[in-house]
Amino acid sequence: QYYGKHMTVTGTLTFATEPEHRKTVLLEDCDVTITSSDDQYNDSQSSEQTTRSDDSNDQVGKIVRVHLNEAAGSGAYLNIRSGPGYEYGVVTKIKTGSSVTLLDQQNGWSYVDYGRGKGWCSTIVAGFQNDLSVVNNTIYVSTVSSSQGYNSDHEATAAVDGSLVTCWTGEGGTGGEGSWIRLDFDGEEAVSGIKLMNGNCVDGPSGSTKHSRPYRNNGRVKEFTLQFSDGSQLSYTAKDVYENGYGANIFIFDHPIFTDSVTLYVDSGYVGEMYGSNVCISEIDAF
Repeated sequence: QYYGKHMTVTGTLTFATEPEHRKTVLLEDCDVTITSSDDQYNDSQSSEQTTRSDDSNDQVGKIVRVHLNEAAGSGAYLNIRSGPGYEYGVVTKIKTGSSVTLLDQQNGWSYVDYGRGKGWCSTIVAGFQNDLSVVNNTIYVSTVSSSQGYNSDHEATAAVDGSLVTCWTGEGGTGGEGSWIRLDFDGEEAVSGIKLMNGNCVDGPSGSTKHSRPYRNNGRVKEFTLQFSDGSQLSYTAKDVYENGYGANIFIFDHPIFTDSVTLYVDSGYVGEMYGSNVCISEIDAF
């Protein structure tokens, strides 16, 4: 008889997603809406029982990674609704661990851009890791391919082997113009951006001590275009910065892009002092 009723509760609240799964939560003067049993359990194993008004807005405007809060229990998916309330219908479900852009938070609800649309989720259910955590969540690359490389020691696999001692070297026009490298994933992923370790970042001759000579002697990516499996593209300019033995560039998209591959096309390069027609990438990660 309490379904749909709004009340203020202090103490404990026990609820169940199913009769055999009971969970008790300590509440401190929280506003609670008792929702229908249809909201308490669904095929995705996500639960949405309560709302709260103590939002934290420091992540608004950032790409974040979704997880379920402890109060929500465990689950593989999160409900996205058409409005900020349980009375609004579920428009889709997204996987926990997905990247979203957090657009707004109000009255216990978060408005997110999940790549294929926008919607609302309960902040008592959904938590968010900041963009640094997103950058560190590297997407697994199943295969990698490229245009003609310099030789067998500098093939495309060298750009995804986790080592700065190796690098992919593409041959093209001045500064490696026209070279490309493609990352393929195990199915569709929500990609939030790329991390580019630009240039030949080997730590000196034979990987010994820090040394900028290999970096300067070889070409580095300057202007480039990213192409995704649906044909959409984004263009960026990389900075030519050599710090602590490598040139790191991080590019975060405006919103996550669903794709099963990312191809980087070199539009122009920073020309190497010794080798004028190549371009080097020590590592490239999608996250």
